[in-house]
Amino acid sequence: GPRLRPGPAPLIVYADTSALVKLVLLESSSAEMTALQSVATVLASAATASAGLRTALAAAYRDRRLPQLDLATAKRLLERGWAATSRLSIDPALIQEAGPLAEQEGLRGYDAVHLAALIRLGSPDVVDRFACWESELRTAARDRSCQLFPI
Repeated sequence: GPRLRPGPAPLIVYADTSALVKLVLLESSSAEMTALQSVATVLASAATASAGLRTALAAAYRDRRLPQLDLATAKRLLERGWAATSRLSIDPALIQEAGPLAEQEGLRGYDAVHLAALIRLGSPDVVDRFACWESELRTAARDRSCQLFPI
């Protein structure tokens, strides 16, 4: 029968809010995150990341790191990037799973939701890279054998 031509292996990336914001605001490591996004077959995140991204944009605007003119552009860029992101639904069971993770790992609420979503998605077996710049969340993911980005 016909054989498939070998191609590059798919690269499934889960990104938390700290990683996704680097695709919208120019921050340290934005270039690295953009490069990872460009080679990812799937870029996934918890649906709650949308609120975190809007919070980051608003904070950048309030802190005058983002001029008024750029705020509208950043929002459009965020919406476009968010539309291309595979969003994991947040259901009551996932929130229940996040609670003990927050307690055990000393995580903030949204970070615990990201960890619960990452585990549910199938990390480390399904997810190839977990893009994250939050130290406590990185530690909790590393303890669960997740492959971190940046390394």
